[in-house]
Parts: sequence; structure tokens; C-alpha cells
Amino acid sequence: MYDQKSQVEAWRRFIATGEIDESVVRPEIARSWKRCRAAGVNPWSSDFPSMDEKLLAEKQRAYAHSLAANMPVMRMLVALLNCNVSLMDQESFVFGFQSPLSYYPRTFGTYVLEEVVGTGNATIVPYEKKPVRADGFEQYRAISQTYSGVSAPFLDNRGVYFGAMNLNNPFGMLPECALDMCVTAVDLANELFLAGRGMRAKLSTAEFFKPLIRLMNQPVLVLDRRGNVLIANEAMHSYIPRYETFSYGSQSLSAYLSKKTGVKYVLESPVKEGEPLPVVFKEGRKKEERELALLHRSAVDVGNGLSFVVCVFDAPSAGADSSSKSGKGQASN
Repeated sequence: MYDQKSQVEAWRRFIATGEIDESVVRPEIARSWKRCRAAGVNPWSSDFPSMDEKLLAEKQRAYAHSLAANMPVMRMLVALLNCNVSLMDQESFVFGFQSPLSYYPRTFGTYVLEEVVGTGNATIVPYEKKPVRADGFEQYRAISQTYSGVSAPFLDNRGVYFGAMNLNNPFGMLPECALDMCVTAVDLANELFLAGRGMRAKLSTAEFFKPLIRLMNQPVLVLDRRGNVLIANEAMHSYIPRYETFSYGSQSLSAYLSKKTGVKYVLESPVKEGEPLPVVFKEGRKKEERELALLHRSAVDVGNGLSFVVCVFDAPSAGADSSSKSGKGQASN
């Protein structure tokens, strides 16, 4: 587990002396730090390469099928984890990018090279050729130490590396499940890539994304545009009991909501950063009600004319009283 206090002390020691505290610094991070030091990377530098628009256009044309296969998966990851997701080739050029941010000036359309930008998940993965994670003060350059990131490589059946998918949160820690989700996302993208013309059929229902959402610890609900339940993960099941007994997409979320909360409210009410939206569920035939906080809601266009609405809720704390308090009702649909 990442320990910020121990890690920052180990980083400062290495920057000052070149000595590695192997009890704190993971081997793949240590190897990267040593390469950065040998390459003369300045840990206090703050510059990043500028986008090469001409090269980006060339790469995107060359990797058009790869982009088509990866984009639906990348968009789903953004919806689930609210983080940046990028795609890079074997030369570490970032030719695909999705983000919840309206503007993000780094990495897209550039080479993300260790000897330029220092240690990070995206710079380690070409060396290690395995799933990797880098958090906070594991980053070599101080400017990147607010970041948390994971990467999973694309390997052929001989183990030859030909690129990676990267997940990065510039402002905080990715959840523990993020690395497994990145690995699963690469598997799903490969499945779509190999499907060729059958890609559209695989994306015809949200079921394709079940391997991703089942890895989430937080309750996750995927709806269609009308508010019908499509899929949900285990943490969500107690709030929408027996939804799987209905045919796909035939059960409205309204069947599970309190009269205080309507489908339109869930689908359309603004969800602001740091201001979760309270959603009240009814407890079966009982009069009790339970409330979940909707952290973020995203429409995911899978590129075949279909789109899904992904709702991620805050996981209730263990032992917390989950019944909603009076006076917290919302306007119904």
C-alpha cells in the first residue's frame, strides 16, 4: 500500500543522495528513478512537450481501427472512474485521449518518454511490459506528484509490446481496483479489435461492459436514456432487487425509487463536483427508505447509435444508518 509520508522521505533521499530505500520504494519505481537520474531528468522541471497536430493526425489515421475498438471502453472508464484515459503506441506517442475535464493540455499528441517527463505509469510500462501503477511521490518530477496512474500493456501472443492504455487522476488517488480495471479494459478492447465487423453486435447491449463494472466497489447503475435498468454491479443489487429477472432493459428504475425521487430527477438533475445528488430508494414492501449519494453521472456513446447512462454512487460506510432522513425528498417525475 502507498504510504505518502514514507514515500516522500524516500524520494527526497534519492534526489539528494541517489540512495534507494528498498523497504519503501517498489522495484519498478526504483528502476525508473535510476534511469531518470542517469538520463539527467531535472526533478524540479515543469515543462511538457507540445502537441504535434500533424503527427497526431497521421497516427490516428494509421490506428483508425484500434481507436474504434478502444474508444467505447475508454469512454466507459471515464464514466466509471472520472479520470483521464489515454492510448499510446509502442513508441509512447499518445494518439487517443478521453477526459472528464473540458481542457487538459498535457500528453495528448505527444511522446510520453521517461527521459523527458520522468517516472510515471505511462513511462514505466514500456520497460516493464506488465500492468503498473505509480502514485504521488513515486513520480520522479515534483510537478507530477499530485497524480495517480495505472497502465496496462497491449501484448501479442508472443509477448511483444505494441502500446498501452493509461488511466490517470491528476488530482487524487485512483481506487485500488483501477489497475484490474485497466487490465480488463485492454482485454475488452482487444476483443472488439478482433471482432472486426462484429464490433457493433458486441456493443449492442451494456452487458459487454459487465466485466468492468463488477470490479467497482461503489454501487454502479447503467440505464438507457428512458431510465430503464440495463446492468448493475453487486454493490447496487440490494437497491434494485431482482432486476435481472426482467428481460434486458424492460424494468424502469422508477420501480425502485421512493415517491420522493423520480427517474427524471435521477437522469437530469445537475451533479456538481463535491456536491453529490441524494437519491432515495424504497425498501421493497417496507416503509423504510434508503438513500444513496450520486457522485457522477455520464452518458456513454459507444459509437453505434447507442448510448448508456452510467451512474456511480458513493459506497455507504459500514454500519452507517442508510435510511433517509425526513425532509430530504426530491420532486418526483
